[in-house]
Amino acid sequence: MLDRAGVITLVNAAWTGAGNRHNVTPGDIGPGDDVLAVCRSLGDDPAALALDAGIARVAAGEQAAFSLTFDGSPPFAERRYALDARSARVPRGGTILIVSDVTTSHLAWEATRREERRFASPIRHGVDLITIIDTDGVVSYQSSTLRHTPGNDLADASGRNVFGLVHPEGRPLPGRCL
Repeated sequence: MLDRAGVITLVNAAWTGAGNRHNVTPGDIGPGDDVLAVCRSLGDDPAALALDAGIARVAAGEQAAFSLTFDGSPPFAERRYALDARSARVPRGGTILIVSDVTTSHLAWEATRREERRFASPIRHGVDLITIIDTDGVVSYQSSTLRHTPGNDLADASGRNVFGLVHPEGRPLPGRCL
């Protein structure tokens, strides 16, 4: 909890535990320390400037809440954090500050995005024609390869029924195969 000036007035066991896990002693930052001064001490770091401005606005009562996800600074540069600052609804005012280490979920999200790009690229830019149709023969996906195939009139086959392209004698066969 911060007072209106951004000075820490109260910390909980989670704050102390996080400090212990990161080799930060309670005297490094705790009650009596000015969070805004810590942000300002980081110089022109864009995240520190945003934190300083956002927390200051909430602490001054100019806005009800502020949130930011940011990379840690040394010695925690390999970590990613989410900060939420909310106005305390108590007579003396102040700010409730919640800082969460979101490194694991951020890394998982990045890995998922990399895998999506890795598998999407061959489908979008490959030389194979890929078409996904439902059991009624309606195209739900068509790779861009078809657009680059000379002489085709199906540049955008999405939503079309491809069974109509099959000779009438062969139409029952695709339906049975699906």
